[in-house]
Amino acid sequence: MDLGVGVRCFCGVLIIFEALLGDEILRNIDITDHFHIFGDEAITFPAGTYGTEEIFEFIEKRVEETRIARDLPPEKHNIKFSVDSSTGHVRFIATFDVSMMEDNSIGPLLGFTQKVLLLKDMTHTAPSPVNIFNYNSINIECNLLASDSYFNSSPSTILHSFNPDVDINYRIIHSPSPIVYLRINRNVIDFIQLRVVDERGSLLDFRKENITIVLELIRLQ
Repeated sequence: MDLGVGVRCFCGVLIIFEALLGDEILRNIDITDHFHIFGDEAITFPAGTYGTEEIFEFIEKRVEETRIARDLPPEKHNIKFSVDSSTGHVRFIATFDVSMMEDNSIGPLLGFTQKVLLLKDMTHTAPSPVNIFNYNSINIECNLLASDSYFNSSPSTILHSFNPDVDINYRIIHSPSPIVYLRINRNVIDFIQLRVVDERGSLLDFRKENITIVLELIRLQ
């Protein structure tokens, strides 16, 4: 008798607003990440999970605080960010040079993938879209799979894969439609092991928050 298993539902909290549950689930900024103003003190980010607008606001606020502390007029010390709604590319203009050359720059997170010095009083557009998440897809691996699953043309234990389609700080609820059933590799099921990983095979850290994965076992024709 051939049996197949499929994912009926996935429910989990990928990014939790800090005030709601007290801790972030997936960090996209570490305490070593900086926004470098050339010839000046770098802006250091507290470790945590940030949306694009939150990054913009954090930098703009720190720049404004520096301007006030130095008693400079607004037109002499400011920066303004925006995102092209069509391409997802970040743009900014500043009254100071910005360095993306350091290894700990948050530039790649904002799509600035090249190590360059961006000159003042010019509009700079990132060559790549915003990469605010440090993963692109969520893969659910299952130890029961036989040989029906492949990843990059190689046999895999991935039972289901999907791209998260919610914004940061939102709960994700995903139900495959239709459910795809894959053959299992045993007649007696003594244990089931599931792993939730990214496209690189790295485990996603849910920081002890509960997730729910509903499996469905059927007899294949």
